[in-house]
Amino acid sequence: ESVNQGLAFAVDEVTLGGLFHAGVEVFGNEWTYGFTGVKCEVPRCAAGHSYRCSVPLGDTVLTPQDVAGILFEMVQLWKGAEYDLISHNCCNFCADFCSRLGYEF
Repeated sequence: ESVNQGLAFAVDEVTLGGLFHAGVEVFGNEWTYGFTGVKCEVPRCAAGHSYRCSVPLGDTVLTPQDVAGILFEMVQLWKGAEYDLISHNCCNFCADFCSRLGYEF
């Protein structure tokens, strides 16, 4: 339970807005969102950002094909032109992506 409380705190703090850069690593790729839309990067190497820490969520039960389907949908919904530093940012994207992967905070 304390891990869940700590993670809930982390999610609440991060989703406050563009104070942090966040990505979700799944199957060896890091997925994030910004002015250019959804993009895939080398984990923990986002240009222009300093890596600070990882929050391990465990393995997904989804297949790579399932994850690809989720990302296909998200690319349609998370357009770069709609990026907003406060209300529609990489932290919000990561929370949505994690939820779609089956993680509940």
